[in-house]
Amino acid sequence: MRQEGRVVSFLLGVVLVNLFVALTCPNFVVPPPLAAQRPKVVLNLILCTLPLIWTICVLIWRRNRIGWIVGIINVVPAVCWLFYALRFVVAAF
Repeated sequence: MRQEGRVVSFLLGVVLVNLFVALTCPNFVVPPPLAAQRPKVVLNLILCTLPLIWTICVLIWRRNRIGWIVGIINVVPAVCWLFYALRFVVAAF
C-alpha cells in the first residue's frame, strides 16, 4: 500500500506541474509584435522550464523504480514545453 501511495504522489506531482504551466502561460496577442511583448516572453520561458526542473528533481531524488519511470516519462512533456517557449524567445529576441 505504501508503494502505491508513492506512485500516486509522483504522478500527481507530474500532472500538477504540467497543468500549472498550461494554465499560467501568458497569451500572446497577434497585433502587437512579439518584440513589444518581451516581458511576457521571458515569463513564458520561466514558466515553461518548471516541468524540466521538476523532472530533473524527480530523476535525482528517485528512490525506486517508479520514480525513475515517472521522471523518464515526464521528460517528453517537459521538452515539449521548453520548445514551445523557445519558439517565442527566438521570435522576440
